[in-house]
Amino acid sequence: MDDGIQYISYHLLADPVRVNCYLLYTPDSKEALVIDPGGEPERIRRELQMHGLKLKYILLTHGHFDHIGGAAKLREETGARICMSPLDAQFITDSRWNAADLVHRSPVPVFPLEIPLKDHDALYLGTQAVRILTTPGHTPGGLSACIPGHLFCGDTILKGEIGRSDLPGADVPQSKESIRKKIFTLPEDTVIHCGHGEETSVAYEKKNNRIVCQE
Repeated sequence: MDDGIQYISYHLLADPVRVNCYLLYTPDSKEALVIDPGGEPERIRRELQMHGLKLKYILLTHGHFDHIGGAAKLREETGARICMSPLDAQFITDSRWNAADLVHRSPVPVFPLEIPLKDHDALYLGTQAVRILTTPGHTPGGLSACIPGHLFCGDTILKGEIGRSDLPGADVPQSKESIRKKIFTLPEDTVIHCGHGEETSVAYEKKNNRIVCQE
């Protein structure tokens, strides 16, 4: 991992499912970025306080409820700016698109999209860059965040497979293209931090991903 950027992983309850959430920060600047705070925003806020960090960005890899559910509250409490692809903007207010209706849960608290992201953008923590890759397929606006040696990909890849393809806006051929062109071109020892389940690697997925490798 880049010596300048540290990360902490959390396994949060985004009622009724669990989601992996990641807090990236630089010790020198004390600036932080949180990826996919789908639930338990108070837990993230406590972690920020415990580590003496200032939350600068809330980065949403895609618009499903279990990845965006805590964003509004966290923004309200910290002043952090919300970043995601404008192609998933509809998911913020539409419970069918963000899948809240699917699990019969209350609508996601609405928030503004303050920093629309596109391919090869960067978010800076101090002088250190978190690079953005567009990885659509699971949703039209799927994003991944990259630092040297590590990729935070939301549900673009889950170990050995891909994220659900039966939800509105999902496109399996597009998912495969994103993985092959954006993720499989990274160094093979790159650790992939998924939105659910355990981490994996580029090398492992090239050999074992049952969806991408079936052709």
